[in-house]
Amino acid sequence: MKSTTCDLLTLALLPEVGPRAVCALRQRGALADVLGEPRAHADLLGPAAVEQLRSGAARAAAERELLAAGRLGLRVVGLDEPDYPAHLARIY
Repeated sequence: MKSTTCDLLTLALLPEVGPRAVCALRQRGALADVLGEPRAHADLLGPAAVEQLRSGAARAAAERELLAAGRLGLRVVGLDEPDYPAHLARIY
């Protein structure tokens, strides 16, 4: 799993951050940079999301989800990974 997959999962678990906001954030640059400076992206992230990112709670939640998936024998695949379904990549 790439670190960008964990970054995407972190965004996906944020309150009130939908797919359009995630796409817009991805267009702003590396997700690690976006996640590292959440206040600079407050126009797309609500106050609760900014706080969860700032405190590290969002990343911790994503890491817990990845561990839980692994314990079940599942693998989370991000958009930027070769195993991500091509048809989904075209529509997302």
